[in-house]
Amino acid sequence: MLEKIGRGADMRRLLEYLLGELDHAGRKRDRVAVVGGTVSSGNILTMTLQYNALRRLRPNLMRSVMHCSLRSSPGDRWLTDQEWASIGKKWAQAMGYQAYTIVRHDQPDGDHIHIAASRINADGSVVPDSWDFRRGELVVRDLEKELELCQVARSHLLAPENVMTESMAFSQIDIQQALAGKRVPRVEIAAAINRALAKGTTTFTEFVASMRRSGVVVCPKMSRQSTDLSGLSFELDGVVLRGGALGKGYSVYNLFKKGLSYSWSRDQQAIRDCLDMVTLLAAAGSGGSGRNDESDRYFPSDLPEKSLPLNDDDVPSPF
Repeated sequence: MLEKIGRGADMRRLLEYLLGELDHAGRKRDRVAVVGGTVSSGNILTMTLQYNALRRLRPNLMRSVMHCSLRSSPGDRWLTDQEWASIGKKWAQAMGYQAYTIVRHDQPDGDHIHIAASRINADGSVVPDSWDFRRGELVVRDLEKELELCQVARSHLLAPENVMTESMAFSQIDIQQALAGKRVPRVEIAAAINRALAKGTTTFTEFVASMRRSGVVVCPKMSRQSTDLSGLSFELDGVVLRGGALGKGYSVYNLFKKGLSYSWSRDQQAIRDCLDMVTLLAAAGSGGSGRNDESDRYFPSDLPEKSLPLNDDDVPSPF
């Protein structure tokens, strides 16, 4: 099977397209049928109202609609409505979607289904979209084996050496903050990191400056025995989170892989400035008992003296 995933904001427009008589090229579809889903009864307006009720739980989420198409491969046997419904259900549930509609377009030149889903679940949680194509492909490969369909070659992204999981788990606190219209540090810190590394190779000094423009303080953890950078935490609105707490893709190891470049001789001033800022924040009271501190920091007095021999080469990652 072939998978394609997209995201948007207008569920009604998507349903009108999926249930319309004409395809995107203006050709008449052979057959259109709602074959499954948790939102599958009534007309387009009725289904849209159900989805809009979920959208109101997270009004600030811009892309609340997920659209996935699953197309049978050339050589696959003809699948029944029940089989396609089962495929759509298993895919949606494995990806974490609770509210979804499965529409079948059974055309001789490409039998397929569409899954229209709300990224917002009934408890207000949001289905993460980071690396969803990779996670979805894993589900599709399993379904091919289960149904004895043609085995499509896996994407290179499924190779263990290329996998960097970036999905973040939303806690109840995150959901409550979002519903109250407050900033969600976990989400905003991750977005700030993505922006800082968007261009690829980025020096640590440049990275810190970009994060500061986003209002995020970088809290470096230094090796006690050398000038190696062994970890990173990030502070926003009095909340400190380790990079790994944002998702595996945000560990210092994976940030190095994404382009973060660190050299003690080049970036030592940025390191010291970061730790001075952390000290000031703690002294100002942000490090009090109400603070959510998941970091493990070393302060300026713990750093090697500047008189230590310096190496112009990048300090190797400790991993």
